[in-house]
Amino acid sequence: MLSEIIALPARFPLLVKPVIFSRQQSWAIPLIALQFVFLGFAQQPARQSSLHLEPKEVRFRILAMPRDAQTAKAKLLALGSSAKVSVRDSLEVIDLLLPRGDAAYLKAGDVCRAELVALSKGLFQAKRIWPDDPGLQSRLKQTNAALRSEVQAKAKDLALPVGSILPEFAVIDQEGELLDASFFAGKTTLVNFFFTRCSNPAMCQAATQRLKLTLKKAPEFDLPNLQALSLTFDPEHDAPGILKDYANAYRLDGKKFRLGTGPKQVMEDLRQRMGIATRKDPKLVLDHTFRIVVVDDERRIITEILGPAWSVENTLARIRKILTEE
Repeated sequence: MLSEIIALPARFPLLVKPVIFSRQQSWAIPLIALQFVFLGFAQQPARQSSLHLEPKEVRFRILAMPRDAQTAKAKLLALGSSAKVSVRDSLEVIDLLLPRGDAAYLKAGDVCRAELVALSKGLFQAKRIWPDDPGLQSRLKQTNAALRSEVQAKAKDLALPVGSILPEFAVIDQEGELLDASFFAGKTTLVNFFFTRCSNPAMCQAATQRLKLTLKKAPEFDLPNLQALSLTFDPEHDAPGILKDYANAYRLDGKKFRLGTGPKQVMEDLRQRMGIATRKDPKLVLDHTFRIVVVDDERRIITEILGPAWSVENTLARIRKILTEE
């Protein structure tokens, strides 16, 4: 009796032997072919809104990054509903061109989400990169749940006065790492809001420079454990890589001066608790009031700085006096 032999492709390792059918069993051939189709589709990244991706975003894992380079090899894990990545690309390891700030902190093994722009076959420019490890996202959600409930429960008087305890929260810093309440342990911290696109030199830029100088002079006032945390008003733009570029531009000491970003709702809740008002301004992108709170190692607000024209020396002397009297 004649037989027909169907050789299975090598890329399906579970089926290692040729399958032999008689002519009477030829009805099975279409079923096997259909199985191959399903297996092929199963290898493609899913396009699912339940994966918490914006429509144009993709999720990927970095496989390799050459040292001191702005390129990486990555494997796509999921595609947003309108991500501009073809099916062919989604089945392959792709090459990414990374913004300078992101290349400075990302490493092999990191899971991220971003928008991709095709530059050539298999090469994409990554924009708006966010760390997207499931563990990190879970901790962000859990830690900030109480903050969200606290803000929802208060219809007014959201601004925390001196003497209040700063609520627990979690953000992502300029290194793509989670920053939570443990950051305040054993330290005195100056906390303010800023945004990297601020074009008013008397506001955010001046505050960054003064905070940097405050940390530099702190040992002169016997305040070696002083640190700073600047949170962004503009998380839709200020992704961790943007913050990294900003920190490098101002030569900030990453051990003592951290910048924070995160989900839009989290940053909005923190802004309200900090008592800072904002409004959109076509000339400035965003206009805002000014407040810096000084927080002790128990997250208690011990004093505040109102207005951008503040004295570094007077502020340090006041902090030293308060801490000495406690």
